[in-house]
Amino acid sequence: MFCKNCGAQQPDNSKFCTSCGSSIAAAQQPIQQPVQSAPQQQFSQAQQSQQQFSQPIVAQQMTQAGDGEATTSLICGIAGLVLCWIPIIGLILNILAIVFARKAKGKGSIGAKATIGMVLGIVAIVIVVFWTIITVVTCIGSLASTSW
Repeated sequence: MFCKNCGAQQPDNSKFCTSCGSSIAAAQQPIQQPVQSAPQQQFSQAQQSQQQFSQPIVAQQMTQAGDGEATTSLICGIAGLVLCWIPIIGLILNILAIVFARKAKGKGSIGAKATIGMVLGIVAIVIVVFWTIITVVTCIGSLASTSW
């Protein structure tokens, strides 16, 4: 039996075409093999349409694969940037932002959330380090100027 949609040969008990996925009626009688040029043309059209539909699905699956980690990275990066004036909390959140961003990229995340989370984490770590240095220098300076 041959598929009416793409012309591919199918087993007699098939309900769906193994090439294009279209439904094959149970009452369909086996037909003679169609002319060679028509099935090849139909098959190439079916193959092109299959490629067009399979690419977005793959992209969607890749996005979903690391989407949770990417979102976590973004949230930790934003929270770490906001709380970077508290050195320990800011440092922990920013390290988590970088770790989750790397996990998301490792799982194939193609969105911008993981990248933004990593950038925010790195920028906020730099701010935490500078804030800590300024705080320590200021404290040492005020202790040195205090007379006992």
